[in-house]
Amino acid sequence: MKCILGSSSPRRSELLKMIGLTFSIEKSHYQERAFRNSEDILEYSKELALKKGQEIIGRIKTDLLLSSDTIVEIKGEVLGKPMDKDDAQAMLEKLSGSWHQVITSVAYFKNQKIDHIEAEVSKVWFKQLSADDIDHYLKNAKYLDKAGAYGIQEHGQGLAHRIEGNFSNIVGLPLNRVLDYLVKSFGPNWRRKFE
Repeated sequence: MKCILGSSSPRRSELLKMIGLTFSIEKSHYQERAFRNSEDILEYSKELALKKGQEIIGRIKTDLLLSSDTIVEIKGEVLGKPMDKDDAQAMLEKLSGSWHQVITSVAYFKNQKIDHIEAEVSKVWFKQLSADDIDHYLKNAKYLDKAGAYGIQEHGQGLAHRIEGNFSNIVGLPLNRVLDYLVKSFGPNWRRKFE
């Protein structure tokens, strides 16, 4: 059987390798739309994961496709990937000294059709960041490809004071849910089916 990860994120690839899933990578070309303040944030996140997968499944055949999207939300505002250093600085200033939510949605396509979609929410408390903290982070971290301008698994650990919920979800995939899906859909020996 063939599995595709519909993401070019190295973090998601690393997470799936950790659980022993054999897969290939295909990036989605879906152009994300902006979040509307009137809509439900979980539904928005799920829609992005779904649309990314639909774009890929429309041009590639596979037994299983996992497509996902991670967003950062603080006080009703969605923080995507920063456009530049100034944008990243502004995001970190917003996150400083506050709780925010990290929402990752995963869409599972089985035999070319959507089979399941779900969202996981984790909460992160950032310590009060000084100008020097932010400057140090921006000089040392890779932040342009990350929602909210930080990666919790890298330099972002120095920004976070407390976490509630699934750590891998903040990195980019809720591994507990992915494992549950694989076992439920393909049985306890699911790894062998994708070798």
